[in-house]
Amino acid sequence: MPPPSLNRTYSYYSDEIAKLQQVVSALRQVPAATQYLVAEIVLIRSASLLESAIAEVAYKITAGALYLDGTAPILLHRANSMHAARTAMLSVGRSRQRQFLKWTRANYIADSVGYVIDPADNYRVVCTRVGSVISEIFKVRNFAAHRSTTSRNEFRNVVRSIYGRNRRMQLGYFLLSSDYVPVPNINRYLVQTRVIISDLTKR
Repeated sequence: MPPPSLNRTYSYYSDEIAKLQQVVSALRQVPAATQYLVAEIVLIRSASLLESAIAEVAYKITAGALYLDGTAPILLHRANSMHAARTAMLSVGRSRQRQFLKWTRANYIADSVGYVIDPADNYRVVCTRVGSVISEIFKVRNFAAHRSTTSRNEFRNVVRSIYGRNRRMQLGYFLLSSDYVPVPNINRYLVQTRVIISDLTKR
């Protein structure tokens, strides 16, 4: 069986993010309340795509996929399938087998792949470099999805880090407004997501 391909991963996720960018571009034609709702849905969908892409790239390179520039990943453990790669991440080098893997923070990713993908490999290097972006996207996603006290506090911290001070604002306004920021945050998140996936696959 041939090794899995990162080209399919890159193409699928890039195309899906492009569709979301088209949705955002068309939002000016609908009422503001609807714009805010759709922006939240786009955010949740894009974060889900990012999470899946981060996991899929890890499984594929562990199972023998080459990066899209033709280079081989630096591995600590090689698997013969994506399923075996996930199993290895849950068990290899661990005193007790993990029940699940996490992909929404750089430190979670490092822990998930720590005994399988070398720290010097492109995948690990990219995840570390863009860790603050990944964290921000998922903090805002968590607030959109859950509206819990913890997620609200994390969202407020994101707002403060972007705008330089505390600002009371609806999530939809935060995502779509160009006030005080070069581009609306939802547009920035979509671009950053595409870039992360490109960098992870070495497109």
